[in-house]
Amino acid sequence: REENYIYTTITYRIREGVLEGINAFGTCSAIVLAFSVLIGLVVIINTIRTNLQEQKKEICVLRTLGFQYSTLSVRLLSQSGVYYVISCILGIPAGIAVTKLALEKLKIENREYPFVNDFRVYLFALLIVLAYVLISHFISMRTIKSWDLVESVKDKE
Repeated sequence: REENYIYTTITYRIREGVLEGINAFGTCSAIVLAFSVLIGLVVIINTIRTNLQEQKKEICVLRTLGFQYSTLSVRLLSQSGVYYVISCILGIPAGIAVTKLALEKLKIENREYPFVNDFRVYLFALLIVLAYVLISHFISMRTIKSWDLVESVKDKE
């Protein structure tokens, strides 16, 4: 009791307020994560489709020489696999560095965000990117089936 004031602290009300704030932050984080996953998928699909367009003539020549879609699919999937491995080798350390820098910049006097170095987070990211590669590969193979081989092989120079 202070002079001329009576006050009480109701801890369950404070707890409810804190939990509401955490839930709102969690919802915003989930929305940002969903958009990030969607944008990542679009980027990977566009990259692989662009790469495929650059190789269109060569792929069509191989098809006219008798190569099966399955053979081309394995070749293109192995090419995407090499990109996947390289991106994981470069991306994980780069992501760790950027995250540490961002968390350091967010630190204020009374609040600090620790870097959580959890193997499951890396595994989750690797699985998401692998799913991107597989989805974009199947979309690309459907695109190849729709190409007109004769028109694509013609000399357009």
